Amino acid sequence: MANFETQKELKISKCTQDVAFQIPMWTIQIADWEWKKNQLLSLVDWDNPKCKKDDGFTDYFLHLEEGCSYIDKFNIFLSEEFMIFTEKIQTDFYLRDLWAQRYYKQDGMACHTHGTSSFSGVLYAEFDPNEHQATKFMAPFNNFITDRNLYLTPPVIEGSIILFPSMLPHFAEPNKSFKPRTIFSFNLICKGSTKV
Repeated sequence: MANFETQKELKISKCTQDVAFQIPMWTIQIADWEWKKNQLLSLVDWDNPKCKKDDGFTDYFLHLEEGCSYIDKFNIFLSEEFMIFTEKIQTDFYLRDLWAQRYYKQDGMACHTHGTSSFSGVLYAEFDPNEHQATKFMAPFNNFITDRNLYLTPPVIEGSIILFPSMLPHFAEPNKSFKPRTIFSFNLICKGSTKV
């Protein structure tokens, strides 16, 4: 190995590493979770036949047609958590889309995004970390050396909210448990966003 004097003589180039872009993600644990859990789950009509699909329960398509009847109550129940997120991102937003999903055994969700701007969230309403898997995220670029996909499964517990850029691809692997895995998904539109 060359000493300092040798390096001076050879004029060896220096190499530094910087981060060109970052993809942020936040986890918020809901306060008073046991009470809020019951309140949130009671907002949804889990027996609505329009919402029972081959891959579990979802009122997503119902809300596309009729709007979400419980969006205002949901917003109130999570007002403290949304205030925390507002402080973190230093901008205002509003809750535009909201739906519930319940995955039974072997139910899952294919890889998708929620658009190109602002943020989305997943609230884990019924989740056993010993039997369920959290949402799996895929980087919008591959490993630069191997060209393989890059995945991240954040550690969550029941009552966790994961917030992430809407453009980030993500999916739910099939539920391997007989216990239902229940989430609320939502989109937050930032003040100044061109998305309406």
